[in-house]
Amino acid sequence: MFLIAGLGNPGPRYQWTRHNAGWIVLDRLAEKLGLGPSDWEEKHKSRAARARHGGSDLLLVKPLTFMNLSGEAVGPWMQFYKVPIAQVLVVVDEYALPFGRLRIRPDGSDGGHNGLKSIQAQIGPAYPRLRIGVHAEHGQVPMADFVLHEFSADEKKALPKIADAAAECILEILARGVAPSMNAWNGRKLLGEAP
Repeated sequence: MFLIAGLGNPGPRYQWTRHNAGWIVLDRLAEKLGLGPSDWEEKHKSRAARARHGGSDLLLVKPLTFMNLSGEAVGPWMQFYKVPIAQVLVVVDEYALPFGRLRIRPDGSDGGHNGLKSIQAQIGPAYPRLRIGVHAEHGQVPMADFVLHEFSADEKKALPKIADAAAECILEILARGVAPSMNAWNGRKLLGEAP
């Protein structure tokens, strides 16, 4: 089984904020896998749904704990299904990446991200993650405030393309593994921006 966790904050107030990029991508992945609203259940402080793809069992998890406590949802699901840490993929917003860029990492630090910090407190740092770039010019707004701002109108128009690409990226990671997928996706320009 593979556990794919998309990080975000629950409630309509946060739906289109930058911090919810992980939820936006996971929703698109669920659509691609043919999952509907009735396929989700609430358990372990999260909404979760099971699917099959390419001969593998998948568990999609959206923590309902708010970002800073995401590990309280991911850790129990790992234990429940005995999912090895290498078969956990966390999808998360990344302030340090330009809007729309994707970056796969096999493991690493939390990079100052409180959602990753919470997960690593529960399971350690050796899990793959897909970072979704959310950075844009914003003056002097502190990072912690900026990621709770909504995407701009133009960015919202681009979100379906980004979410679709990120969902395809996840399926490629599941099929080919992290390292080959890194070579294929890291640095790819989805929105035609200048190098």
